[in-house]
Amino acid sequence: MKQYVSEGTICVIGAVAVPYAVCDIKYTLWEDDSFEYEFTPNYSVISLLDSRHFQGIPGLDLDSRKERFVRKNVTPAFISERVPQKNREDYLELLSEAGLDFMDPIRYLINTKLRYFGDGFFMTPKVEKCILCIGEKAVRKNNSALMKDALASLCLGFEVKFGDITIDDSTRKLAYEMLLTLYSRSAEFKNQNRIQGIELAKRNGTYKGRKRIPFDETKFRTLVQQVDGGKISAREAALQLNIGIDKFYREKRLLQRQ
Repeated sequence: MKQYVSEGTICVIGAVAVPYAVCDIKYTLWEDDSFEYEFTPNYSVISLLDSRHFQGIPGLDLDSRKERFVRKNVTPAFISERVPQKNREDYLELLSEAGLDFMDPIRYLINTKLRYFGDGFFMTPKVEKCILCIGEKAVRKNNSALMKDALASLCLGFEVKFGDITIDDSTRKLAYEMLLTLYSRSAEFKNQNRIQGIELAKRNGTYKGRKRIPFDETKFRTLVQQVDGGKISAREAALQLNIGIDKFYREKRLLQRQ
């Protein structure tokens, strides 16, 4: 029997502002309209997240540590909460906006930027595991940048090699916590130097202030309404505007004072 297969990876943002690949998902549709969802949790990546950023995946009992969760001919909660149903009046319009001719739930979540208001999950094309070798072709990067590369790779479930040392699932959490501590200290040291430089420039009368990053204010107002209405997250709105999350909140406060 012919079948259609679509795959993706469920991600969330954690302590490091990079995607954490928490679960792979596979959708299979057969020609008789039967279907199946298969979830494969990435437990070693999940272990890097605390309750502020991850409270589990809807419908999956992760405490069971099952390698796979299969749902046959039943739409799992994770999908039903995020993908429009056929009885919606604007169903065909939403399909068109997502660039789809028919509903592929995985591809729909990859192609659309709107997120479920109840959590911070988003879908990416399936993350294929690989090995990152630190230092081989990164002579121009400083230690802070290399640590960020290593952290980003660990959060995606990659193996990371430092010379003869390989970090895999068995050592992922330990290496992550060590690198996160060092990276955070490095970032704080850099920030303190920046603040000291600004204070010195102010005393010397040469400080001109931070340049305002231009952005589409009409779009900004629309996105603020969507954030306030729970349709998208503040982080997603900032991404659409190509500004940082801190700037989004600053501009939002200024807008509310007007």
